[in-house]
Amino acid sequence: MFSCGWAVISLLMIGSGRQLIPGRLQSVAEISYEFVATMLRSSAGSEGHEVFFPLVFSLFMFIAVLEPGRDHSLHLHRIPATLSSR
Repeated sequence: MFSCGWAVISLLMIGSGRQLIPGRLQSVAEISYEFVATMLRSSAGSEGHEVFFPLVFSLFMFIAVLEPGRDHSLHLHRIPATLSSR
């Protein structure tokens, strides 16, 4: 109960500096939300959108945030010597 109180107080303190024009972080969050929501709504329908949205959005943001600069190539030119001698 004590931690919930601190969480509510900290959220109120953070949200007290509201602006009429959203900042960059809020704009990025809204664009990401709308992108995933539109994509999921077009493929799963409105009922599927409501059911699967939290999972799909969490996976999308996890991949988008934690792996932005990774090289996703297969590195086929780095075949170990044991496999290339066959």
